[in-house]
Amino acid sequence: MALSTNGNIDIDMLPEHVKNQKKVQIVDEKGHITPSMEEIEKAYIHWILVQHGFQKQKAAEVLGIGRSTLDRKIEKYGLDNF
Repeated sequence: MALSTNGNIDIDMLPEHVKNQKKVQIVDEKGHITPSMEEIEKAYIHWILVQHGFQKQKAAEVLGIGRSTLDRKIEKYGLDNF
């Protein structure tokens, strides 16, 4: 609402990382597979980041890890491209 002059929020007003979110796929088209712990962790971290507007400090608190640990995991999983 803060960006709006008419009381409406248009998609063009949203940040790029919200408009162009990459989907994290943990099951392939071949059928059900058991994802690895790394795949599950990557998907969960990404989901938490999205839920908290990519506020890393808040995401780290929710995950129960330190901010520097979260930064390392974001880099490891390539989640910093959002």
